[in-house]
Amino acid sequence: MTLVAAAYHLFRIDATSVTDIAFFIDGTRVNAAGSVAFAATGASAVLQMYASAYKVSGTGVGTLNLDAISVATDRV
Repeated sequence: MTLVAAAYHLFRIDATSVTDIAFFIDGTRVNAAGSVAFAATGASAVLQMYASAYKVSGTGVGTLNLDAISVATDRV
């Protein structure tokens, strides 16, 4: 998927199943089923949110503008 300047997109990471973490852009899954598995448990199961953008080499400056970040989880 190619993203263009001045367009807004919704990115979602679904870790409901730790053996099949899914990545979505505007509601469309962009990684293959089962391609990312998070197997850590207990104290090793620490996740940290961060956002970054990468661009191909060449002229121009890569920019990432965030409107909001929302994190939700089930209470245990």
